[in-house]
Amino acid sequence: MENDETGRKTRTERRAGQGRKRMINPIKVKAGVPMKMDADQNPSFEEWLDRCDKLAFVARGLSIHDLPDVCWRDWYEERLRPVRAVNRALRYASA
Repeated sequence: MENDETGRKTRTERRAGQGRKRMINPIKVKAGVPMKMDADQNPSFEEWLDRCDKLAFVARGLSIHDLPDVCWRDWYEERLRPVRAVNRALRYASA
């Protein structure tokens, strides 16, 4: 954008120079959905990670492999639901 008539930078120009990272919005989760998988849900790590990748791609158009490295295996072992793990990864990418 161009400077306004006073010669000052516009708000957009000021923000552009601040080096902020773009916020990646989390995936909306219905109220009441627990953080952890149910006891009867036992996907393999590969199945779980594939589900995370598909969720990220459908919701935000990017692969989990495009995000900064995070502890996917730890989150799997914590039994986090894939959507919760993807939201954590998106939060770390925006930090």
